[in-house]
Amino acid sequence: MIVRNCDMRTFFQRCEDKKIVCYGIGCDFERMLKNHKKYPWVEKTGMLVDNDPKKTGTGFRIGERDYIIRDLRGLLRGDLSEIVILISCSYYAEILEQLNAISELDGTECYIYYFMFALSEGNPVSIRTKESPLIPKVIHYCWFGGGVRPALYKRCIESWHRYCPDYEIMEWNESNCDVNENAFVRQAYELKKYGFVPDYFRMKIVYEQGGFYLDTDVELLRNIEDLRYNEAFCGMEVPGEAALGLGFGAVAGHPVIAKLLERYQDMFFSETISPIWQTKDLMDMGMQYGNCQQEVSGMTIYPVEVLSPMNLVTGEIQLTEHTYAIHHFDGSWVSGEKLEKKKMRQENVRMIRALMRK
Repeated sequence: MIVRNCDMRTFFQRCEDKKIVCYGIGCDFERMLKNHKKYPWVEKTGMLVDNDPKKTGTGFRIGERDYIIRDLRGLLRGDLSEIVILISCSYYAEILEQLNAISELDGTECYIYYFMFALSEGNPVSIRTKESPLIPKVIHYCWFGGGVRPALYKRCIESWHRYCPDYEIMEWNESNCDVNENAFVRQAYELKKYGFVPDYFRMKIVYEQGGFYLDTDVELLRNIEDLRYNEAFCGMEVPGEAALGLGFGAVAGHPVIAKLLERYQDMFFSETISPIWQTKDLMDMGMQYGNCQQEVSGMTIYPVEVLSPMNLVTGEIQLTEHTYAIHHFDGSWVSGEKLEKKKMRQENVRMIRALMRK
């Protein structure tokens, strides 16, 4: 196999004279189609393949075309001379190892969607959406639990001071937040899941006071003055998935923040990461799939490159002229089995990078 990487627009240009074999047909694949629906999937997709025997022989529709999902043997029975393989699920390391062992696929190009999704496709971005600055010059952040701050967090906070020297920087903790305010924060705090406590307070603080919020693992790369020219804004951490922890801002009393806060009124604590809830609620308000700038009820939602240029799977960073910050995805809330999976994924990424060509 020849493993390559590029953004989705370049991928389709490279596939001009070839057919795409999509390997791994599930929720990740469906999300990929929704986020990149402007590309000619029906015209270019030649086969769908999956290792799950329960899927073999079942149908899957893309646009107006019906496909039958094949297994690996079905792939090898086809014409291998003019295909490109796109691994479209999270089991990319296992699939790549499987394909690398097949001599008939020597010389076949293979791409991995999890390495591609954070790469900018050159979609237009307009940071200023209003004629005058609206968001107050204050940066809020949370620090619950009183632990020692890692060096990364210190470096990130130093970047706020460096690029925004005239901003007020406000820390929120047990001394100025009521950790018994609702069931969610009370239970998270009692369980010492301090990384989840800001899920509620970040929105409450910005709703009541206005300003910017940054997680402590967000490093600024430049002054954020242009972002003040919004009523409210947030960013995507992956295409089609918003995340307020990357950094967001709003004027006090913004209706979108009010709507996002409603979920926590009667919510009990769970370790479901907040971008899942935020994305669902924003989609209920009109957010669409796709790595492109959009507006929902007065909130600007920026594509990945603006606030999240680091691929949360691979750790690779792609900076553009529109990048304001890097979210380092420290994942302080991750433990146990999830932490072991994270370490295994990092090792798989290192292994694949060693094989990858441009």
